[in-house]
Amino acid sequence: MSAMMAKPEHAKTVKINIASLAQSVPHWGNPNLDQQHTLSLIVLGTTQNIRVDFAKRNTYTLGRADQAGAKNPDIDLGAFKARQLGVSRRHAQLELHDTTVYITDLESTNATYLNGAKLPAHQPTLLRDGDVIWLGQLKLYVRFGSQLENKHLSVTWSTRTKGTGNLNRPRPMASTSIANDTLPPEDSKE
Repeated sequence: MSAMMAKPEHAKTVKINIASLAQSVPHWGNPNLDQQHTLSLIVLGTTQNIRVDFAKRNTYTLGRADQAGAKNPDIDLGAFKARQLGVSRRHAQLELHDTTVYITDLESTNATYLNGAKLPAHQPTLLRDGDVIWLGQLKLYVRFGSQLENKHLSVTWSTRTKGTGNLNRPRPMASTSIANDTLPPEDSKE
């Protein structure tokens, strides 16, 4: 019997514990894209605005590139420390249906959370303007339309207030950067 070969370190997704994000948070924001069919994913903690153009195609995968090139996503988040933050190679999918966008977790190692609620694998969930997506611990703020073109947006995100279990909605403000107060809470013993 031959021993199983271990995956190379670069291929492994770091396992993290973010189970405390699983409480449901009410939805807000418009679920319909504008006539240009674009949305922006703002990587919290950076000034990066990833524009997703649904006029070109209806489906995009989010994740991090595989050095072997076998499972590369449409939108590679590797530049944002995706592996260290627990993003899988093919973590989630964005899909356009008419004028609404759905996000689906693709059985990722560290799950996909929408506004603090864990998404079941392979179950499309409606995405709205102003939502916050967690891919592992990588946070993306969602804005619909082209209103962010040539503009920057500042978003502050407050995680749970100790003992209350409440998540606060991100608040857009005029600024030139995106604030990253904290990462989602981890259940760790440090």
